[in-house]
Amino acid sequence: MRNRNYLGFVVIIIFVFLMDAKSFGILNFLSSSKQMNIGPVRADLSEVIGNELSKLLSPFSNYIKTILVTYELSTMARTIEVKAIGKNIFPTPENFPQYLRDTMQSSRDPSLDLWGTPYVFERRGKVGIITSCGPDKQRGTSDDIRQELQLP
Repeated sequence: MRNRNYLGFVVIIIFVFLMDAKSFGILNFLSSSKQMNIGPVRADLSEVIGNELSKLLSPFSNYIKTILVTYELSTMARTIEVKAIGKNIFPTPENFPQYLRDTMQSSRDPSLDLWGTPYVFERRGKVGIITSCGPDKQRGTSDDIRQELQLP
């Protein structure tokens, strides 16, 4: 069962990269010499494919990124709770980006969500709230993704 979950996660990651093929430059290998001649108009094949692929898969991209960000928020919350309980170390809204860079292991900047916007941390009494602005990159809208955690 564990192998199936891992395989599903790998498939999701591959799918996200394919959906963002244009922005990741995966299709740039086509741009070196292959071009389409359409009468007087010449179009770069990689750009045409990248645009069409992005249009086709765009709705799925945000859905999968939402799932992955939800998982990331859950991992952040668990990490913060463990550090808060064990060492009484917890973030403040001001130091949250650096706190994430220091405590979360990632190949990308862990203080940014998958849409490139910073995660936000708020503390309300003994409750911490981590928020991603979501696909629209605007804070306080219906597509925001939030995770609450208990603090000492």
